[in-house]
Amino acid sequence: MTFTSVLFLPYLVVFLILFYLLKQNTLRWLLLLGASIAFYLNIHLGFTLILFLVSIITYLTSIGIKNSKNEKSRVNTFRIGIFLTILPLLVSKYLLTLFKLLNDYFYFTEQSDNPLSWIILPVGISFYTFMALGYIIDVYNEEIEAEPNYGKLLLFLSFFPLVLSGPIERGKNLLIQFSNLPKFDFHFINQGIKLMIWGYFMKLVVADRLGLYIDLVYSNPNNYSGSSIALAAILYPFQVYADLGGYSLITIGVGQLLGIKIIPNFNRPFFASTMAEFWRRWHMSLINWFNKYLYTPLSYEFRKLGIYGILISLMITFIVSGIWHGANLTFIVWGILQGLFLSIEATMLYLKQKKGTELNSNYFKLPAIFGMALTFFLFAISQVFARAESVPNAIFLFKKIFSNLGMPYISSISLLVGLLALFMLLSYDFMLEFNKKRILLYLNKYKPLKYFILSLIIYSILTIGNTGSEGKFIYFNF
Repeated sequence: MTFTSVLFLPYLVVFLILFYLLKQNTLRWLLLLGASIAFYLNIHLGFTLILFLVSIITYLTSIGIKNSKNEKSRVNTFRIGIFLTILPLLVSKYLLTLFKLLNDYFYFTEQSDNPLSWIILPVGISFYTFMALGYIIDVYNEEIEAEPNYGKLLLFLSFFPLVLSGPIERGKNLLIQFSNLPKFDFHFINQGIKLMIWGYFMKLVVADRLGLYIDLVYSNPNNYSGSSIALAAILYPFQVYADLGGYSLITIGVGQLLGIKIIPNFNRPFFASTMAEFWRRWHMSLINWFNKYLYTPLSYEFRKLGIYGILISLMITFIVSGIWHGANLTFIVWGILQGLFLSIEATMLYLKQKKGTELNSNYFKLPAIFGMALTFFLFAISQVFARAESVPNAIFLFKKIFSNLGMPYISSISLLVGLLALFMLLSYDFMLEFNKKRILLYLNKYKPLKYFILSLIIYSILTIGNTGSEGKFIYFNF
């Protein structure tokens, strides 16, 4: 069961009724835990067992750190716990790829007889593993007390709105909320429903409609002109934004229905005028995790190297981010490109600051508009590698774009619908970015207009949304 399955909304309604009928906080978080386990169990029994394993390791590690009698024992417990927590992710996500890579060179066995072919990637493991690692590190750094109740820690890692695709939450934000779940509040319910509706619009109308065209072109690039490939490459960042951004809004909306505040994941990234600003707006929970637990410690270690230490830290951070996204060389190239773009920006900023020159931050001056276009262009280039099947395939796509333009294939109804919906999405983002005091779709104060637009969005989801696909979200693959 996923957010787009026909069973999810009835499941959610029944759960909410039971949740608010219970008055005691203990019974409510236990119900929430049971619903979360049932939600994940519906996907795969084996995946659920791995989730339990990671939660037990995380719990024992945090308690072990808390009860350590000396610093040596504390450090050893931390190191062993980190290794054991990340081990299921390493095995399920990277062992099979590593074996195939080595087998290509050393020929251990026939590809059809691969002894590791049984390994499959559990949905959401990259996300709840990072939540577990962040929790252990926070306990070790004494930023949070080790949770003595295993059930609440298990709920933190298995919380059903988050477990499949984030956002990557922190224990200090969620655990305290589980201990004090609020009573029924119409304002929370109202806001939650609105966020979910817009999230479904982003996913089913924008992402899935664009995805039909993008998947068609990327799966058969030989059959399409370079301009069609270029169009698909330009649209893919928007598809990912609408897909993961839509998932995140549904997640935050479900949290609102429960009175639980979940951190935002996107902040209108396509209005960023630099790559550094882009990454402060795109998949924020992931980049904040890398910033806190990887980039900041690395930059501290390399601080004596000055600007070179910053550049080294950026490259390592984004290469690891690429590896986190997938066990393919394409994602390593993606990470290298992101690190390279940010390193060039950091160097330019360093040189400008050295000369005492301030960067222009006004969006409506030509350099800033150019910066938005350039930032998007660079990100779109890197996303070709993220979407391509292999590095040679990505290179082939680029060659065809520049050598065989031709006429783009645009006769697809899904593409036209997706483009119209994308225009609505970007127009809404534009109003939020620059016109906050004016019409904000169904969040505005004019009730007739608000309900008309709300009805129009729901109607578009039901009529032109790709509701029959039962499709998964892109980030389920990560």
